[in-house]
Amino acid sequence: MNIYQRKGFLKFIIIILLVIIFQSLKLHAIERKNDNYFPLVDYSLYTYEGKYKDKTYKDTIILKTFSNESLRGYYFVKKQDFVKKNYGRASIDTNMFGLGFYYKEGDKLYTTKCKNVKELNSLSKFDREVMLIFPLKKGKKNIIHDMKILKYSLLKMEITVIDFETVNVLAGKFDNCAKIKIETRLPFTKETAYVWLAKNIGLVKWERTTKRIDELVSWKIPKGYPYNGNLSPTGYIPVNNYEPLRNAQKDIQDAIIESKKTGKHVILNVGGFWCNWCRIMDLFFLEDKKVSEFLYKNYVMVKVNYSKENKNEAALSQYPKISGYPHFFVLDSKGNLLHSQSTGKLDSGDSYSHEAFYSFLRKWAPSD
Repeated sequence: MNIYQRKGFLKFIIIILLVIIFQSLKLHAIERKNDNYFPLVDYSLYTYEGKYKDKTYKDTIILKTFSNESLRGYYFVKKQDFVKKNYGRASIDTNMFGLGFYYKEGDKLYTTKCKNVKELNSLSKFDREVMLIFPLKKGKKNIIHDMKILKYSLLKMEITVIDFETVNVLAGKFDNCAKIKIETRLPFTKETAYVWLAKNIGLVKWERTTKRIDELVSWKIPKGYPYNGNLSPTGYIPVNNYEPLRNAQKDIQDAIIESKKTGKHVILNVGGFWCNWCRIMDLFFLEDKKVSEFLYKNYVMVKVNYSKENKNEAALSQYPKISGYPHFFVLDSKGNLLHSQSTGKLDSGDSYSHEAFYSFLRKWAPSD
């Protein structure tokens, strides 16, 4: 083989290697696309219809975020429970497999046992179990341990990716759904259920151990600013939750800086996790598109926590006294107080008034 033949052979080998690398990267990219079979977006709404024997059940489920000193994650709760005063008693293991509380780190989805809302503050990162590993692969199995006595688990939940298939449910047709088998094992019993997860949506079908079948009817996943940690064009991170551990004074200053950059006004939304009218307001913003679009176009809204854990007295001492929650303080881009608004004047029946809310926002919005 002369020098020219050797060069030609070397080029051939290099081309083959580049093709292999390209195909490998392409395959990896395709696999990475299915990472979002279990999307976690604050205030996502899912409506399911279940049938068992001669009965039909219908529930709307809300996905909510929560954080404490140990972790930050998400839980599911029924819409009718979300707006109740005794919210702490609400069950949060509804219409989802796992242990009740969920969060992602790297390529893993973790679950932590939590039965109701009042248990959220006591959750620990050390109690987590791996529920799914992304990208999902056929035949991959994870085992969740529960009801632990010392090192022994009375209950084991085996979660296995069975296949990827097309599923037809009440909400429509979904291709390439991950079919997952869930075997729950107790010392002398074993129960089997199946769930189907659709990309960028989540649970679309659930065949329970009782043979009741739930199907997705509709869903709404908030997109863009200010949801799901999405930044504003300036890089500002919105404060969408009442969190006792946050530095409210810094949050307010950051919102004022953002208002200077964007020409918006600031609304301090003072309330707490305990406040049912605060949660009703969050749903109102989700469901009233005209109000929410006008709000985020003209204001930087920052939630300021008020609760027994943290009343944020230092941050709120410079503003008028509050008689009820939630309460709004409207500030200009210099941080000057423009208006103190009781939201009780904006409600109507068991929610808020579109006309009253829109009128309030228009009145205090920055002039063109």
